Amino acid sequence: MLTIEHLPFHGDQIDTIKDEDGAWVSLARCCSHLGIGLENQRKKLRSKPWAQMKTERIDTPGGNQNVALIHADSLPMWLATIEPSRVSVTARPILEAYQMEAAKALSDYWNRGMALNPNATDEQKAKSIEAFGNWFSARRIGIDTRKDFVSMISTLRLADRHPDAYRRSTRDLYNRLFNNSTEERDRILQEFIAEKGQKTYVDPDGKRRSYNYRDTLTQEEVSRLEDAERRIEAVATALFDAGIEPEEAYARARDGVMRKLGVTTPF
Repeated sequence: MLTIEHLPFHGDQIDTIKDEDGAWVSLARCCSHLGIGLENQRKKLRSKPWAQMKTERIDTPGGNQNVALIHADSLPMWLATIEPSRVSVTARPILEAYQMEAAKALSDYWNRGMALNPNATDEQKAKSIEAFGNWFSARRIGIDTRKDFVSMISTLRLADRHPDAYRRSTRDLYNRLFNNSTEERDRILQEFIAEKGQKTYVDPDGKRRSYNYRDTLTQEEVSRLEDAERRIEAVATALFDAGIEPEEAYARARDGVMRKLGVTTPF
C-alpha cells in the first residue's frame, strides 16, 4: 500500500511515496523544481549502480499516470552529481548549500566514523539515539560510553549549557595554544584596534560586533584554534554528562587535547 510522507530538506519538505521498500521521490517533480530536463536525468541515473529507480502508477492531478521514482536513499547522491550552473537561478543556492553539506557529511563519515546533521529534527535525533543505543547495547559497551555518545548525537553541547565555563576555557586555550599571557593578549588586541581605528565592525549579517583577540589571528592560527576547540568541546561534553563539573570537565579536556597536539606551554 502506498502512503504519502514528507522528507525535510533545507527548510522545506519533499513529498515522498512510502511502500514496503522505503520512501520514493518523484523524479519529474525534483527536475521541475531544479529547472532541469527529466529525460536526460533519467538516462543518466539508469547507468549508475547506486541509483534505485522504478516506475509506479499513481493518481496525480492529471489523472492516473506512470511516474518515474527515485529512492530516497539515492536522492542525496543524485543531487551531489548535478552541476549547479545547469539548474535554475532560484534553485542554485539551495543545491550549492546542499552539496557543501553533503561533502562535509561524507568526509566525517569516512574520516571520523560518523556524520551529524546540525539541522536534524527532534524526530530524526530520537531515531538516531535509538539506533546508536541499540548498536552499543549489541556490543556490550558500557553505559557511560553510550550516554556520552548520545550527548554528542543530541548536539546539546556543554558550551550551550554553561557558557561562562566555556568562555573561561577559551581564554585559557588562547594563552596556551599561542604562548601568550592574558596581558600580552590584551596588548595585541589593543594594537589591532588602534590599527583599525575603531573598536567595532559590521559582520556579513549586518550586525555590529566588537573586535576580539580571535580577529587578530592568521587564517592558519584560526584553523588550529577551531580544531582544538572542537576536540575539547566533544571531550568536555562527555565528561560533564558523566557527572564531572563543567570547570573541571573543560580543564581535563583541554589538558588532554593539548597533550595530543604536542602543546606543553604552561598557563
